[in-house]
Amino acid sequence: MSRYLWISGALACLATGAGFLLAEKSPVPAGEAPRVVAAAPKAPVEPRVRTVWPTPYPYFTDGADPLRWLQAPESGKVASVGYGMIRNGGARMHEGVDIRPVAPRDKKGEPTDVVMAAMGGRIAYANPAPNGAYGRYVVLEHRIAGVTLYTLYAHLASIDATTVAGRAIAAGGRLGVMGRSDGSGGFPKERAHLHFEVGLRLSSNFARWYADRRYPDPNLHGNYNGYNLTGLNPVDFFNFIRQSGGEPTEKAVEAWVRNNDIAVLVDAPVSGTPDILTRNPGLVVGAGPAKAAGWRIGFTADGVPVRWEPLPATPAALKIVSVDNTLATEARRYGLVVPKKRGVYEPASKLRTALELAAGL
Repeated sequence: MSRYLWISGALACLATGAGFLLAEKSPVPAGEAPRVVAAAPKAPVEPRVRTVWPTPYPYFTDGADPLRWLQAPESGKVASVGYGMIRNGGARMHEGVDIRPVAPRDKKGEPTDVVMAAMGGRIAYANPAPNGAYGRYVVLEHRIAGVTLYTLYAHLASIDATTVAGRAIAAGGRLGVMGRSDGSGGFPKERAHLHFEVGLRLSSNFARWYADRRYPDPNLHGNYNGYNLTGLNPVDFFNFIRQSGGEPTEKAVEAWVRNNDIAVLVDAPVSGTPDILTRNPGLVVGAGPAKAAGWRIGFTADGVPVRWEPLPATPAALKIVSVDNTLATEARRYGLVVPKKRGVYEPASKLRTALELAAGL
């Protein structure tokens, strides 16, 4: 009798879609329905981020020294094609890394390396014309938990016909071919490379901001103009990926972005939710008010606003709250702050520009 009831109960549960329920094996008194115990629910599987090196041979993901995969510039100083304040004797920012070709070249000596999406996401922009510093380039956007990262692939020789804005793409999906395009006819084939970036887009209203400032050159790239893209360190990013076993959880990637070292803390008299936070709510920290009256914003030394804390009262004016002494020199070179006297800083032009774009200041 109990075996019959167990089978009947299980079949009934499966037929109604209620899940698989196990009847207790103890005898059931006559006239009573069997008692059933629900199986423990499975823990939800955390979504993970698959990443690939954007060119054919994964030097860096194999743990190789960057000097093996960075493309040497005309000066021969390989360090100047890495990330950071390394151009013009430390006076100019390079927001990505320059990856050299490894595939056999064609008969004309041009690279043939395929360029691939570093992560799955959406093709946000493809510029097929070799105009501007990036030459032919592609921008992807990747919504990962509470952040939206961009990756950028520049100086391409060609962009595939299937690389069309709005289309979804998987990690490892083909984008084009490595090259040497720029806005001045291209650089020597011996220095062909992929310029690769990963970071945050500051604003969805860049075109209006740019037009209001009446710059002499037209904005040919909408929201994907390089001025609106702030790069994090790709070497640090791939180090994090490798240390996470190759496929970190989405929440771990979000935390990595937010936990970059903060060089400058700024109190900004901006209320409500800035545009950048509608795309990156995972950058918000602290248990502040439901509607912020102002924001305390943490910038990396290279000018990326990775941490936002809501304030209960509106600051009277834009104010530098603190500058990390270990990162102050780099922050000054990048143009974030200007020292006025010992321990006192004022916002510099690039910090003001970033605040205008990211916070609508």
